[in-house]
Amino acid sequence: MVNIIKKAFILTLFFTAFGLFVHAQTSNASNNDLPGDVFYNYIEDQKLSSSMYSRSDDMRLLDDEVYIEITDADTLITSNQRFELYFNEETTNFKVKNLVSNYVWATALEDPDAGSYNGLLSSVVGIEYINKERNMALRQNVGLVDTQYTAGTHHINDGLRLEISIASHRQATLNVDFVLEVTLTKQGLKAHIPYDSIVEEETEKTVISSIIPFAALGASHKDDIPGYMVIPDGIGTMIRYEEKEGRFITPFEERYYGANPGLPTTRQSVTSYPLSMPIFGGVHGVDQNAFLGVIEAGDINARLLAYPTGSAFQPYNLIFPKFDLYQNYRQSFTSDGSGGATRVAKTLASDITLQYQFLDDSDANYTGIGRQYRKHLLATGVLNEHVEKQKNIPIHFQYLMSDSRRGFLGTSLVEMSTVDEVNAMYDAFMAQGIDNQRISLQGWNKGGYSGHLPSNLSYENSLGRKRDFEALIDHIQTDNDIYLLNNYINATEATSQITYRNDVAQGADRFQLERECPRCVYNRQYMLYPETSKRLSFNHHKDFEAAGVPLMFERLASTAFSYYDRNVYTRGDALDYYLEIMELYEGQAAYMYPNAYAYGFVSDFFHAPLFNSQLNYYDDLIPLLPIVLNGHMELYSQFLNFNSRGREQTLMLIDFGMNPAYILSHKPSSNLRNTDIEYLFSTHFEKWEESIIEEYFYINEALRHVSGETIEDRRVLTQGVVQTTYSNEVSIFVNYTSQEVSIDNVVIPPLDYIVRGAE
Repeated sequence: MVNIIKKAFILTLFFTAFGLFVHAQTSNASNNDLPGDVFYNYIEDQKLSSSMYSRSDDMRLLDDEVYIEITDADTLITSNQRFELYFNEETTNFKVKNLVSNYVWATALEDPDAGSYNGLLSSVVGIEYINKERNMALRQNVGLVDTQYTAGTHHINDGLRLEISIASHRQATLNVDFVLEVTLTKQGLKAHIPYDSIVEEETEKTVISSIIPFAALGASHKDDIPGYMVIPDGIGTMIRYEEKEGRFITPFEERYYGANPGLPTTRQSVTSYPLSMPIFGGVHGVDQNAFLGVIEAGDINARLLAYPTGSAFQPYNLIFPKFDLYQNYRQSFTSDGSGGATRVAKTLASDITLQYQFLDDSDANYTGIGRQYRKHLLATGVLNEHVEKQKNIPIHFQYLMSDSRRGFLGTSLVEMSTVDEVNAMYDAFMAQGIDNQRISLQGWNKGGYSGHLPSNLSYENSLGRKRDFEALIDHIQTDNDIYLLNNYINATEATSQITYRNDVAQGADRFQLERECPRCVYNRQYMLYPETSKRLSFNHHKDFEAAGVPLMFERLASTAFSYYDRNVYTRGDALDYYLEIMELYEGQAAYMYPNAYAYGFVSDFFHAPLFNSQLNYYDDLIPLLPIVLNGHMELYSQFLNFNSRGREQTLMLIDFGMNPAYILSHKPSSNLRNTDIEYLFSTHFEKWEESIIEEYFYINEALRHVSGETIEDRRVLTQGVVQTTYSNEVSIFVNYTSQEVSIDNVVIPPLDYIVRGAE
């Protein structure tokens, strides 16, 4: 009877909603006297012109009035085949002239009209400091011209060395010295600040917080210059140099590599995805002039700021990094976190090196920026030379084997896939011709996935005997790769081999980094000291190596945080431990969503993003990450089981050159009720098998032609239609619209793709 009532209620809602929909359509049509297909096309146009897609480029040529001049006050310091470096001793600023395009880039603006930002934008370098005499207030965006300073200059190879000494600021007594070395490179301009050169006195009054080199480089006034800023949020995004009509009061600001949970701050992260690559960029006229900014040192505690015109009540488009040397945080003196005082912690103990690489002609666009960073990673030995060309694209299957469930009298194991069932699912796909698989096992370990990691090589025996696991691994490794999912960053009270007092990390404020989760199976969840992560992973390594089965590290390559252990340690200190783990497991591990500092250990990028954080600042979604990495490592999407966009998301994989991924279980997802992963609401193999096979071959028919190739160009031909060209000159045309499109005798069906130039 209850079911009948439910069905009747649902039918009533459906017909009511349908009636309202028809009424709305009829009403709108009568009011606007427009047919329904016009409304549909309008909605589609709005969608395709939103920041969820890429828009057509503004191809206007730069006006001569926006060119920066070289004046008599600018002295030529050095030059090479592509660039000239000039220095103005009076203003302590640099200019670089591109000899190919005659475009000039300057480290400061002359007579800016930016209100409180005038000093910063007039200076080669800016600072921020904490005023201890004024309740630890942070004074931001101070330019050299705002202070009493001297800058001794000395010629060095390919540039100048500035010995900067700041004596005071109008609001505080400062005593800070540091060295800024500016050199001309084959690619452009480099700024280097040796950490040991930063000397500060009278720290009982002030402490330097941040250093900001070249804040004005690449600045543009309102919409005078056609172009955009490039930001490595998620898969990539851009902010166009358009009149924003006062939409943004504050700038975009985000820390590279995500938030720092060990250093509590009032400012929260604004992005859903980390800035995983230490880069940024700007385009001044598409296919005319552009720059790539690369943070070579100091990235572990750098922030990226982007100011669309009008933000902070100033009329410029700005993008630049800040390097945080010290940061204030709130120190509570009570266990409940109330009360307390503001303290200061060191956050960076490394050199600062920032490189600008200037681009022109066909390289002056976001694909050129991505290609240039790829070249940089190859030149520095970070990326593999190339990935092997394969007959068919790989696909990632993560099999969910077990988890813990909370019950009235404790916890119990939830079996989702036994060893034999994983074997059967694997073989089923092999039999259908999907023979290039990457397999990872979740919940293989004793006790199940949630609450029992990190784990040594201890299989959950209710899923199969040890020799059954070994046979499964041998079977898969005959043709493919298999990984055991593990996590050496987080733990719970159920994790073995750790103690709360010795192994649970403390933040800079001396409080343990733990999270209370009342609804979780294990209520207390911890972050481990990096030294503990190293100890456990080193202890376990010998067994995993002997078994010949690699690990898939869940957070190792995407986490770094400050912590307290008799002293305050920086994110860089934590990263040193994590890099030791990666080095030990080199060739025996895979990583989920790795940051750029881990690329040297990565051959397969798992859980790669298809989107960015979709902030209001953003104008376009661009595949910056695939442009950088495709051809040098395989990229696998996040799990497509939870794809809410249907065919469009499948087309995005094809557009971006990314391989598909799914998480599957033999038993229905409803069995996960009351587990910590009940959000995995659609993993049942039986329901997914047919559609996975269909989707795989649809994607494979496009991407198999560009296996092992790099993305060399990507163009929006018309709204909703994109052409991506690879290093083997194969082009893939993707049509995101609901209409058939014909461009240059190329006919692309609606919501479909075609391949041109393949053998």
